[in-house]
Amino acid sequence: MTTTRNFLALALIILSANGAFAQSCGLGSGSSSVMPAAAQGAAKSSVEQDIMTVIKQESSLMMFAKLLKDTDLSNALQGTGPFTVFAPNDPAFSACSKEDQKAMGDKMMLATVLKYHVVSGQELTTADLAEMNGQALKALSGMDLLVTAKNGKISVGDANLVGQEINASNGVIYIVDTVNMPKMGATDVKK
Repeated sequence: MTTTRNFLALALIILSANGAFAQSCGLGSGSSSVMPAAAQGAAKSSVEQDIMTVIKQESSLMMFAKLLKDTDLSNALQGTGPFTVFAPNDPAFSACSKEDQKAMGDKMMLATVLKYHVVSGQELTTADLAEMNGQALKALSGMDLLVTAKNGKISVGDANLVGQEINASNGVIYIVDTVNMPKMGATDVKK
């Protein structure tokens, strides 16, 4: 435990020296950096509430919450879990192309897109994700999401993690800045 704390203290010193710590606190420009929760202090926690309840309460996830309810996936995220959810924030949905928005107008396609943001059976910490650079996660949609961890930043698919992990009673939520559109084999679902 002492070794871990010493390592995290050293990591904070190194990160603050190169500006990554300032970026993770929203003080830098460009995209956000995500540091392990232990290095940031306690992760945001709502461990008494399930993932769906936490998502509904998060002001930047109103569209994601609505779409989960519209596709009946909200019931699944109230289940036992564990789940790791990569929840696109409202600006991510606003930034979707008209083509992607049209594709998500189909309820089955929308369900597939939303399932592409959920990993079932695993509650992955920020530290876990940082160690998975270049590895794929199997999403609830059955498709792979590539994890990239570089220079203190973590992305899953095309989406960057923003902020810290949010713990719930049945898993963990990460807010992301992009809606990942799944690919069907060699053909992009965006028709």
